[in-house]
Amino acid sequence: MAAAISMIVALLPAGTSYIVMVPVAFLFGFGVSGFNGIWMNATTELVPEEQLGIATGFSITVGSWGVVAGPPFFGFIVDMSGSFISGWLFISFMMGIVVMLLLNVMSVKQEESKKIKHFS
Repeated sequence: MAAAISMIVALLPAGTSYIVMVPVAFLFGFGVSGFNGIWMNATTELVPEEQLGIATGFSITVGSWGVVAGPPFFGFIVDMSGSFISGWLFISFMMGIVVMLLLNVMSVKQEESKKIKHFS
């Protein structure tokens, strides 16, 4: 959802009305702020029980790097390209990478689950 809205924002013309931007901003915020519970749940499901604390801490640390480094990097991209389009396309690209990583993790976990059921 965040990737799709980022693409929409990148394609919106300058001077887009407030009435159009409000739902777009709402949907973008909805898409990027609802992941925390899923993210932390997935983190704890991917590691053995004795590693839950370190996995959670590491996950939050990496996520915090994005919060700290992301906005200045977005600004750098906009400054270097001279257009917000590049910044929003970069966000879409990053969301695409996240989706691919999550799909990869899901397929690995499904294969592991099949192997466990096969041997049981």
